[in-house]
Amino acid sequence: MSFTYSPTTDRGRVRLRLSDTRAERAAFSDEEIDALITDEGGWAGATIAGARILMADRARFARVYSNTEGSVD
Repeated sequence: MSFTYSPTTDRGRVRLRLSDTRAERAAFSDEEIDALITDEGGWAGATIAGARILMADRARFARVYSNTEGSVD
């Protein structure tokens, strides 16, 4: 997974706004952000799409966690 961060690039603008600025905790690879920028027509749309992806991931995690919390084996 490649990771670069420079807030002066479109990729960096997306990373900055998603707080995805540390390589060791990166939520997205460079290639994923580039695909979002292409699909959404620019960094602003890519930021919104990236935020939706992160929220969906957190919701999925919360759902799985809440379903396993009360289970009895």
